[in-house]
This record gives sequence, C-alpha cells and structure tokens, in this order.
Amino acid sequence: MKIELEFEQEVTNYYKWLDQKINELKQLSVYSINGYYFLDDDGIKTFQSYCQNELIEIFSDQLTNYHFYIFLSKKVSDVHSRIEGFRKVWKSIDSDINTSGFEKGPELLLDEHEKQFYVSMAKVPQHDLDKALRIMDQYQSSFMIASRRDSMLSEESIKDLFYSGLDKNSHEIDYQALFLKYGLNSEIIFRWGSVLNEAELAMILNQDHTQKIRERIQSHS
Repeated sequence: MKIELEFEQEVTNYYKWLDQKINELKQLSVYSINGYYFLDDDGIKTFQSYCQNELIEIFSDQLTNYHFYIFLSKKVSDVHSRIEGFRKVWKSIDSDINTSGFEKGPELLLDEHEKQFYVSMAKVPQHDLDKALRIMDQYQSSFMIASRRDSMLSEESIKDLFYSGLDKNSHEIDYQALFLKYGLNSEIIFRWGSVLNEAELAMILNQDHTQKIRERIQSHS
C-alpha cells in the first residue's frame, strides 16, 4: 500500500465540479490522505486505521478543541414497517458496524419531496474514527464534520444538516452547500471516496487553519 498526503490552497482547484464563480469557496483549502494499491479486502481497513491515527495527531496538535460527528440518513422503504421503525438508523448500522461507543443524537423521521428518511447524528470518539470511515464508505448519504459547537446533536442541528446538506432530488450529499454553510464558519467537512484498490479521505477547512496543516505535510516529506 502506498500513502500520499496532498494539500491544495483553494478547494476550487481541487474539485473542478464546484461552481468556480462563487468566490467564497476560495477561502477553503483541502488536505487529503490518499491510499493506493490495496492488495486485499483488509487493505482499505488498514488505510482507514492510518487515517484515524493521522486525524488523532492533527486534532491533538494542530487543530484542538474539535469534536468529530457523523451524519447519516436512510430512506424509509415502508413507514408502516415495525422492523424498519425499530431499526431506524443506528440499529441498522450495528448489524454490520458496532457503534456502541458513539454518543448518539435523536433519530428523526423527516420528509423531503414526498419521501421519508430516518436521520441522525452521532459524536464519534477518536478511537472509533475508523468505524465512522467504514460507515462513510458504505452509505452515500453519510458524512463527517468536525465542530467546536456543543449543540451538534440537537434536533435543530440534525434537521439543518438534512435540509441544507443533501441534494433535494438525488438525496446525495451536497458538498458545495456544506462547504459554504459550515466550512466557511470554521467547521471542517470530511469527504470520503473509494474505488477498486484506492481510497481518499479529504478534509476541507477554512484557510485560517491551513498554515498548521502545511507545516505538518512539510514535516512528513
């Protein structure tokens, strides 16, 4: 396995699909951890463990007083189903990934375009970050955010993330909306992507924080 660290001063240079005319986006930077050449199914788990350790170091040294949260929404197949109503979000996840160490917010039933979704958010301990990355890898309507706010697990915060952070039609994550609403307010958005034998964890952050991150990359080069 090969791992590379990358830094791009302007997020619009890194993600060309962003609206290049929105000048506010140029206030955000990207720090990414890239893993290549996974030889087997355990390769991505090894990479996720590496990302966990990297984040623990960064948020213990360069970026302090942040907490990690994972947001997740699941489309409801049958709102009258007792099993689905019992499992909602976290019991459904727990069948594959043990989230017992997460501090979980309320599980809400929300409507969007005549469709219904179970939605929730959880605070993730640093030693469970690899589990959060596994969730992001398996569920497209999930993402991580680092915040210094104490109100992230409130119903209001969860609803706000649902209605402002997901595309209204596809129900996929609207990263541009997240960057503008949360990234510009000193919260840090994490974007995960994987294909075949490679994966990337990108951290989108306000440029106020970037000098410390650049120094970190230089120390690893």
